[in-house]
Formats: sequence, structure tokens, C-alpha cells
Amino acid sequence: MTRSHGVALPVLAAITLALAGCSHPAVPSAPRAAADPPAPTTMTVAATPKTPDGAQPRLASNPAQIADDLVADEHALRDPSAGEAALEAAAHRQQAAYRALGLHPDWDAAARPRIPAPLLDTYDRNVDARHALNAITPARTTLPAWRIVPPIPADQLLGFYHQAESETGVAWNFLAAINLVETRLGSIDGVSTADAQGPMQFLPATFAAYGQGGDIHSPHDSIIAAGRYLAANNFANDHDHAIYRYNHASDYVRAVNQYAALIGGDPAAFAGYYRWDVYCRTTAGDVLLPIGYASSTPIPVDEYLAKVEPSKRKALERIRELAKKAVPDAEECISYQIPAFKLHGRVLLYFAGWQEHYSVYPASDTMVAAFPDELGQYRVSKGTLRFPLVGKVPSALIGRIAKFRAQELIDRKAAKKR
Repeated sequence: MTRSHGVALPVLAAITLALAGCSHPAVPSAPRAAADPPAPTTMTVAATPKTPDGAQPRLASNPAQIADDLVADEHALRDPSAGEAALEAAAHRQQAAYRALGLHPDWDAAARPRIPAPLLDTYDRNVDARHALNAITPARTTLPAWRIVPPIPADQLLGFYHQAESETGVAWNFLAAINLVETRLGSIDGVSTADAQGPMQFLPATFAAYGQGGDIHSPHDSIIAAGRYLAANNFANDHDHAIYRYNHASDYVRAVNQYAALIGGDPAAFAGYYRWDVYCRTTAGDVLLPIGYASSTPIPVDEYLAKVEPSKRKALERIRELAKKAVPDAEECISYQIPAFKLHGRVLLYFAGWQEHYSVYPASDTMVAAFPDELGQYRVSKGTLRFPLVGKVPSALIGRIAKFRAQELIDRKAAKKR
């Protein structure tokens, strides 16, 4: 994030981070808060050259079900009997759901009514924070020169936030929210192009003014320094102004306010965020950077996409080619965190690779009925067509399916105008 840390000190231009992705928003002399768009696949970048399967949570295929699953995960994160494995899985799915919902405002009409009243504020604030971060974080074409490390223990972080509040008067939950947006609570170890560094992303010159001889890379020292900086910028009387001084973007202020309200009002919020992953928003879609990821130089996204398992990559590339040929006006995108095509603003087809098959959907009852013989040899379940990875891609069938879906969308649009 780019931010100006201090009176008469230069504006920072730091890396965009964990929450939303890792690209620099186009805000002059201001930062970008962390953050999702079009291209071939969503993937997890492995710490080693091989990409592990299934590391990124898969979401349901419609907004209402995403909302139902999100509610279950929110309840799991508040269940005192839940074990660490269950909490971690729930937090990862929660994060993926909010990222998807934040990227697609049109899903809100289907998703929000599914959220029970006690969780509505949680839902609204998380989704709004995602909207804000997306607004200032464009996609990037390279993966960052970062190391992804585990955050220090949660109780230590909480102790540092409270210590900073005691010493500076800056509310602890705002410091936690800034730490979350900047480096996913310290998980991102990287230096921005403007030389912003450490868990709270300070320029060395600014840290020298507020760090009181501490270590810019120390979670303790940088959190306390952030408290001093915000206090010096009148946080007590105008916290929005102080946060804006930290990062010159009104949407950054909005996102920090939303996360701060959640963290301060619900212990489960910080516990969930602490378990979140690091994502990077790229032109090839969301890329999950796991703990252990390390690169000393930016890496082209296409270079990592080339590491997708060949059998899956070949099938997906073929489907992509066939859909383009069948419906030339369709536009590529990433939706529900998987590759897709849209036609006139509506999803034409999704396609994704799995362990033993690849899928194409949605498959309406009308579509299934239209191709009884061709689809009879494949698995059709819950609106999804499953094709085995072994064997040739049924090119003619995929082309006809794409055209059939296009006509369905055209007919639906025409019916609405009557």
C-alpha cells in the first residue's frame, strides 16, 4: 500500500497485500489495500515447483449455496468445541466466500437473504470491505517477490495491539485491521517498490521518526510505531483522517473501518482472520500463496500457470478453445474462483479441472434433455457435467453445449423484455 507516514515525510508506495490480493491500485501518491479478474485458472502456487491439488477451497456453484455454506462456517468459527483443523478449514472457506461475494455485487440479492439476522452485520461489513479493497487493487501480471511466513502467535499480536493502545491511545482493533490489510497479520514478508517494509509497511525514513530505534521488521516495534504515527495524525479526534494519512485512499479507510468494527465487536472475527490465507489478484485470477512461498524477483503469472498438471491443463485449454470458437462474442472471466465465459453479462459456462475429471456447468434440465445420447456416457449431477481426464475431449459435444447455453441466455433475455 502506498501511504504517507508522517508530517513532511514522503508518501509510501508499498505492496498491496493479503486481504484482497497483491496489485497496486491506481491511486496517485497513495497506496492500495490488498485484494480478482479474468483469465484461465485459479490456482495455488506451491512452495516447491509442484502445485498441490485442492489447497484452495472450492465454493458452491450458486450464490445462495455459497451463503448457506458461509453461515455454517461462521457458526463453526464461533463453536468453542471446534478443533484447530475445523477452525482452519472454516476460516479458509469463509475467506474464499467473502472474496467471491465481494467480487460479484450482483450475487448479493441471492446471498444476503440467506444470512440469519445475528450474522447480517458480519456479512455486510466483510462484503463491503472486499468491495472497497477490490476498488483500489487492479490485477497484476506477475507474482510478487515475497516470502509467505506464518504470523506470530495470535496472543502475542493481541498483546502488541493492546500495548500500543495503552501507550498511544489508538484503538487496538484499528491497528489489527491495518495489520490485516497490509500484510495479512505479518504473513507477507516483502519490500515494496518504494522500499516500504515490515508487518505494518513503513518507509525506513518514516519508521525512523516513529520507531524510536526499533526494528522495522519486528511485529512489536512496527505495531507500536503505527500507533505513534496514527496518534500524531490526530486519531483521537478524527480517526478517518489518521487512517487516510496512513494510506491515501478513501476505500482503504473504508475497509480498515469495517474490519476494525468486526475485530473490536466479535472475538471470532480476529480468530478467523488470523487463519486466513494470502491471495494475490492477477490477470489469471486469484492465486493463493501458501506458507513457504518465496521469490526474490517478480514472476510472470503465465509461468506459474504452466505448472498446472499437464493432463488437466490440456483439457481445460481445449474447452477454452472450443467455447471461444462456438460463441465468439463470449468474454473470458474468473467467477466463483474458476475459469468461465460470460455472454451479455451472464455466465455462459464454467469449467474446472479436478483430481480425476474436469467439469462443465451449468447444465440445465433442458440441456441434458437436448443431448440424451451424447451425455448418456458421462456423469451428470446437480447441474454439472463431468468428463474423465483420460481420453479425448468430446470437442463436437462441448461446442454444441456452448451454443445451446448461448441460446438459452438469449431466449431468457428476450423473455424478460416481453
